Amino acid sequence: MRARKSSLLGDQDRASRNQASAAAATPLAVTYCSIDRLKLNPNNPRIHSSRQIRQIARSIKAFGFNVPVLIDGASRVIAGHGRILACRELRWTQVPTIRLEHLTDAQVSAFMIADNRLTENSVWDDRLLGDQLDRPPLSDPGGMLV
Repeated sequence: MRARKSSLLGDQDRASRNQASAAAATPLAVTYCSIDRLKLNPNNPRIHSSRQIRQIARSIKAFGFNVPVLIDGASRVIAGHGRILACRELRWTQVPTIRLEHLTDAQVSAFMIADNRLTENSVWDDRLLGDQLDRPPLSDPGGMLV
């Protein structure tokens, strides 16, 4: 029984690695989609305050929309909820998206959390950050950083 369970776990692990290899080999394509066709995930554990949405909107106005929204095969948002809300505030009708059809529902849920949490694990180099913020025009462009 124990050998069978170990074998099954090995099979699942191999299948996961094969799926990841196939996904890595699949080229990503950016496609513009209507915001109205994108479905925000009601189970997204990340909450965006009105203030943060305004900050994201100012960032998009200042720098452009540089990070596409990640969606699944049914146009459900995997990552980019805040950017979509900001674009609605800016009255945009389309946003760039990347469709990720290789993820299972469980992987989508895990990725949504990992995508947000992993950046929280890094720290700022206060000296380098201060140096960059002191250089014009970066001294808080448009109030995005506060």
